[in-house]
Amino acid sequence: MTMPKRPNLKPEREGSGAMTLVLIVLVVVAVLGAKYYGVIPGKTPVASQQQATAEAARVLLYSAHPTENYAPGVAHAKGMGDVVALLGVLQEELRVQGADAVVVEPALEAPWDQSFAAARRMVQPHLSEDAAIAAVLDLHRDALEGRPDGYTTVMIGQTPVAKILFVVGDVDNPYIEQNLAFAEALRTELETLAPGICRGVKVLHNQINGDLHPRAVQVFIGDYNGNTLAEAKAATGYLAQALVRVLRR
Repeated sequence: MTMPKRPNLKPEREGSGAMTLVLIVLVVVAVLGAKYYGVIPGKTPVASQQQATAEAARVLLYSAHPTENYAPGVAHAKGMGDVVALLGVLQEELRVQGADAVVVEPALEAPWDQSFAAARRMVQPHLSEDAAIAAVLDLHRDALEGRPDGYTTVMIGQTPVAKILFVVGDVDNPYIEQNLAFAEALRTELETLAPGICRGVKVLHNQINGDLHPRAVQVFIGDYNGNTLAEAKAATGYLAQALVRVLRR
């Protein structure tokens, strides 16, 4: 009796091995590509993480001298001054630009020579509780004497806008270099947006809470005698744009 021939399975085994090899190669290429482009299953892509970080960053706004006014009002209000109104305007301008902002309640009861210490006590809890705070701005208006008319004003189109000065303190401030770099970056962006709007960056030999954050800076918007509140408000829009540009670098 003739025995049936045993099926030759070799070609099929060779085909299965080749297919398996191809699948392994495809998986390896996919994993390497995912790592290269920052896309790993179950994790947010690197680019998305950076974008999320930028969008989650918050700006903390306060004023160590919350009674400051612009003319024609009295130089210092008995309660909240014009500079407090500016805090709210800047907060809204930042939101328009897609950034979150927190306004710290001013410390009105503090004597003038203790105002920075009082503001510090108000600001510190926010910094301790909120790791997303990416910058800290202390808003003021200047009070200059003997300057020519228009010294703190720039015309942008047909609109008078208060000029902006950045101030960094160098006493007891381990973040002095970071504060200065931040202020200079803001100055550069402001001048790109509106040439002539910035009066520069000034180092003040004083303790003005720059040590609270690497990106802490005093911002002087206009002058008591030289600008109106409307001109100061006009400046906040440009400040918000510059600030968001710097934070999203």
